[in-house]
Amino acid sequence: MPAFRELERLFAQIQRQLAPRSPNTSSWIEQPELSWCLLSIKRAACCAAFGAAVSAVEIAPALAQASNKSNGDQYITVGGQLLLLLGALLGAGGGLRYFLEPWLQRRRYRKVMATGLWLSCYELRRHLEAIRTTLAEGGEPAYEMRKSLTKIPSYDFQRKPEWFVKTGYFCMITAYKIAAFSAWMKIYQTAVLRAQVVARGSKFISGLFERFDAYKVAASESTALWYNYIEAIGEWMIETEGDLASPIGFGKFCSKYNKDEEFLIFFDQLHMFIHFMGRPEEMYAPVYEEVLTKMIAALSSIEKFLGDTHENLLTEYRPKERTLIVGGDRHAEVKHTDG
Repeated sequence: MPAFRELERLFAQIQRQLAPRSPNTSSWIEQPELSWCLLSIKRAACCAAFGAAVSAVEIAPALAQASNKSNGDQYITVGGQLLLLLGALLGAGGGLRYFLEPWLQRRRYRKVMATGLWLSCYELRRHLEAIRTTLAEGGEPAYEMRKSLTKIPSYDFQRKPEWFVKTGYFCMITAYKIAAFSAWMKIYQTAVLRAQVVARGSKFISGLFERFDAYKVAASESTALWYNYIEAIGEWMIETEGDLASPIGFGKFCSKYNKDEEFLIFFDQLHMFIHFMGRPEEMYAPVYEEVLTKMIAALSSIEKFLGDTHENLLTEYRPKERTLIVGGDRHAEVKHTDG
């Protein structure tokens, strides 16, 4: 470790200074030189201690995952407290603490963002599972769902704002859940890449990005939802308040369709994807059924990964089963169970 090598070098220098001198030279160490050496030792010790503590904090998720314990967050909590303690004890004039607190704050924000990502992933997975199950069962519920999915706002809403929460509700909420998840992926990717201290070769970051890629490949292969467009729709959804970024809410999403022509047209391709998802023809139905299956599997993988690595703050949260309301000319209630 560079800091420990620096300490070794400084101690060797002091040893040379303390060695007996020739009769023609003074045996005393000059005060400025000794002060400089001691100050350098203090700085190197601070760096070494800080580096060790940071390493402990950074490997906490891996330790929690390897030990398969439900209290993995304690690793991070203890590591964070250790860093603050070092900042208080070693930071001259509170300098190290001044450096550490923003870093720990960013780490807390990252876990909040990971929780938002997990919730969005969970909501989208359940929604797509309900669509797949209903379409596969056929009958009147499948007919109503297909009719709702095939609506495209730029053609159908006819400048009537109430359309978004009545006839067009189901195609809109489907588009929103897909776009919101894209936004959370973008937000969290940015958060981990901007982290000030990142463990080299982090298995967590590599594993997460691989799962994001698998989802985008699953959604874009042989569909109208192109790979890079998935990230682009996420970018259009993000708003920032203070230090936190999040997707816009469903109400604002619908409002922007109504008031912002550019926003409406940009999301048109997403609705084409949803439209083809609802088409019953043989050239579309089997393809999009397979796409749905792959997307659900990719989302399940992300969901489990965030839970296993303890980035998600809601590891014990189990939402109650809900009834899915399908909007159309008539409303049909479709129940589904969470796999």
